[in-house]
Amino acid sequence: MQSFKDLGLLDDHEEVTIDSWSSFLPRTLSARVKAFSDVHINSRSLETFMREISLGGQFFNISEEAFRDALGALKWLGLWSTNGSAKDVMAGVAVPLGPHTPLEFFAMVLAHRLRYAATERDMVVLSHEVIVRGRDSVHQEEVHRSSLVAYGDGSGSAMAKTVGLPPR
Repeated sequence: MQSFKDLGLLDDHEEVTIDSWSSFLPRTLSARVKAFSDVHINSRSLETFMREISLGGQFFNISEEAFRDALGALKWLGLWSTNGSAKDVMAGVAVPLGPHTPLEFFAMVLAHRLRYAATERDMVVLSHEVIVRGRDSVHQEEVHRSSLVAYGDGSGSAMAKTVGLPPR
């Protein structure tokens, strides 16, 4: 998450306009770096630009391992590819018109990429431990434990069942 923040993907102040999903990362990076100086991607490759601003410590100082992890996550999310196209992973998702914050665009990417497949279901696990001490005695304690495991099914997700649906 820190890498996403450093790259400007979680920025909710500056707005950017994109014409395709493959332009989201370059435009966000340019806006992020421009906040610090007047550096632009220009003809440099996106990876070269990211390496220059991330590993050299000029803008962000992350390790080579963190950089590789960030690239891997960006590839998995469909925001990074060697041929410059994010359309495969984001197929069917219209590019929003007008300016939006990088966080809004990133939320759209996450909502699309992290959605459940038809055969998948979610699970909620809650565990609570409450320790009760009497007023008279500091040494007298009662420990109460409660746990819940809920699974999503055809009637709704576990999250909806546990926090959003009223009891029947």
